[in-house]
Amino acid sequence: MLESPDIWNDPQKAKELGVEKKRLESVVYQIEELTQSIEDNGELFALAKAESDDATILEVQSDLNKLEAKLANLEFCRMFHNPMDPNNCFIDIQSGSGGTE
Repeated sequence: MLESPDIWNDPQKAKELGVEKKRLESVVYQIEELTQSIEDNGELFALAKAESDDATILEVQSDLNKLEAKLANLEFCRMFHNPMDPNNCFIDIQSGSGGTE
């Protein structure tokens, strides 16, 4: 839609699409980065296992723990997919039963 010359006739729509594109590109980049890192660590693990290199195996395990945290963050962000989720909010807590205690 952003490649269409007609999109610039509606600047607000063009802005919204640009923001959405940027957000989606960020998610795609993170997923591609995770995928590549997992593949790299898999190959490194296979080499370390073949050579009985315990230090490298521990390093791969450490890297996988970091990747797991990144994946958990992506999953957390996926849960909040409503357009209003990134916005701020205020919570007003009032006492019940008519008192101000």
